[in-house]
Parts: sequence; structure tokens; C-alpha cells
Amino acid sequence: MAPDFSLEGLDGATHSLSDYRGKPVVLNFWASWCGPCREEAAALVKTAARYKEQATVVAVNLTASDDEAAARSFATDQRFSFPVLLDRLGTVGELYRIRPIPTTLFIDAQGVVADEALGALDEEAFARRIEALLKPAD
Repeated sequence: MAPDFSLEGLDGATHSLSDYRGKPVVLNFWASWCGPCREEAAALVKTAARYKEQATVVAVNLTASDDEAAARSFATDQRFSFPVLLDRLGTVGELYRIRPIPTTLFIDAQGVVADEALGALDEEAFARRIEALLKPAD
């Protein structure tokens, strides 16, 4: 099971991972200073739009090692339309043992981590992993 957590989002609301149970979640950890995160951002935005009915993208900014103003600016510039959560104390990054970033976890509708990707993904890689989550178990 993916450990549950609650963080404040850029929208000022508190979001919990468990809020999204019922459909797959793409949980992306990033920082504004991270080059590969910048490379991946457009693919993440397109993926969120493509799969918005079937899966939820949630981005966790590792704010403890980033600048919050830079993170807000990055999310705005990249047109992140999905929840962007602020890990100001680094507790969620530690909980998930995030080391290289970006790191993306693919969590099924029941809340189980089904896949993990270390490093930047392109649209095709995101799609392949999400499609695997959407296939009914045999």
C-alpha cells in the first residue's frame, strides 16, 4: 500500500493521498531546480489532460530542498492543472525514500504502488504505465 499523507497544496487546501483512492494516481516528486523535472513537465501536463477521466496526477514539490516561490512560479509557467502539494518539511519525501528526482509512483485504484519510475519520463512512458494500471486484472 502507498503510505497515506496530507500536505497543503498550492491552492491552499489540504490534500491527502487517500482522497484520490478509487482511480489510479500518478504521484510525481519534483523540484523547480531539477533539470530532468523541467524536461518532464510538458509530458506530465499532457498526460494529466489525456487521462483526466481515468487517473489523477498529483505532483509533490520537495519544498524542503526547493524554494517555494520558485516552485509556485514553475507550476504556473508549466500550466500544472493538477494538485501540486508542498512537502515543506520533507516528511513525504522521506516517507517514500525519494532520492533521484523526478521520481514517479504509479498507484492503482486500491492504493497499491504498482510501478515506480526514477528519472524523467516522456508521454509514451507515462501512457504505457497508466494503461497498465487501467487494465483489469486477469
